[in-house]
Amino acid sequence: MITICTESKIFTNSVFESVSKLIENRIWKIDHLTYKTWKNNFNSEEEKFLCACLLDSLLYRSNEQIYSCYHSVFYQHIPSLQYKYPEDFFLKGSILQKLRTKQNLVKLITIDANGAIGKSSHVIANFLIKEFKILPENIISPSDVEEYYDNATMFFIFFDDFLGSGEQFKNQLDFSIKKSWDKGTVLYCPLIAHETGMEYILKAYPNVVIQPVELIRKDYCFFKKYFSNNGNTPENGKIFYEDFMTDKGFTADYYGYGSLAVSIAFEHSSPDNCLAVFNGELINGIYHKLFN
Repeated sequence: MITICTESKIFTNSVFESVSKLIENRIWKIDHLTYKTWKNNFNSEEEKFLCACLLDSLLYRSNEQIYSCYHSVFYQHIPSLQYKYPEDFFLKGSILQKLRTKQNLVKLITIDANGAIGKSSHVIANFLIKEFKILPENIISPSDVEEYYDNATMFFIFFDDFLGSGEQFKNQLDFSIKKSWDKGTVLYCPLIAHETGMEYILKAYPNVVIQPVELIRKDYCFFKKYFSNNGNTPENGKIFYEDFMTDKGFTADYYGYGSLAVSIAFEHSSPDNCLAVFNGELINGIYHKLFN
């Protein structure tokens, strides 16, 4: 059991009020009824405090914010890499301008081991085509990478919304990148990256350049941040969270894929690395997941 004090109750009420305003003003584009149903699973004062901590930790990015992130990628991050790695990023001028024209020098690549339509990278691809006027033919699938490499493409930019454990992207590189490659630059631009995943990828592919817009440090811990005072500890915070999830019908995977235990949501989806409390399905006719 966790300890609730006066300050905890003030914090809980303040977070609930702030989140209500974020939803009402469509800054967080979450269906109000879905949010209400999800929030109603937290009944006791301790559970409401847990709920407030979860919401306070949530890193939510709307489509407007995603646009700003990719604006930074094309106009800030990639140009800075051209100065930092002049031998690898020798292309003069704007890569974005090239992506708006018919050419083979630079291509964007979706990330999906199965190539399934509807995955987040495909949603992002459609977003880039619509919002940044990128030609659809300049966004290719992983299965086409080798063909374009053989046809003089020199810049391969993989993109995604979130880099979590790194396993999916490493598997993608295992599939796409051949040992015989002796030229070209591979750049990975996730909007948000977890440091654990970056280290995992770079250990196997040290020549890949990873340039996230936002970074989550590997020592970040939700439970350490919110359950390290008033007699609480990260350990009893985890026990309380697991007991809560078990009571709602969960039996495993409380911390998401790779046990990263992150709190992230985009307007189009939420990564499976998130704490399961955000992404859980309907349980016993009561529990709703907060995000699609």
